[in-house]
Amino acid sequence: MQRTRPHTLAVGLNDSPAGLAAWLIEKFLTWSDPATRHTLTDDLLLTNATLYWVTQTIESSVRLYALPPVAPSKVVVPSYVVVANEPSLPHPPRSLLERLYDDLRGVDRVEQGGHFLAVEAPDALVGLIRRNLSPHRGINL
Repeated sequence: MQRTRPHTLAVGLNDSPAGLAAWLIEKFLTWSDPATRHTLTDDLLLTNATLYWVTQTIESSVRLYALPPVAPSKVVVPSYVVVANEPSLPHPPRSLLERLYDDLRGVDRVEQGGHFLAVEAPDALVGLIRRNLSPHRGINL
């Protein structure tokens, strides 16, 4: 639905708080890493649903999945890639990443934390960001 009919989906989700909550919870449960699902608290799920409901922004969040595929441009700035542990997605091979990133400085695969990595494993994500960016402190890139 997100890819093929995002507007139809958005109309239905914007019309029903129960439908919106069910949709979001299903995404959190299927796109997260089973090992870190315990971090997805009721408060987190209800806060997300409330934000989408009050702001009526579910359509802008699902529209991204319906955009036509575009050949990616090469990223030319120094880059680090963090690959989440999403159960339904394969990890990209380094050879593909090297074609997409001109100055690939590193690839980190997290052991735990899926699509919602910042919520599922925030300490691991912050640690990787600090480690990878610390050599660049005070440098204008």
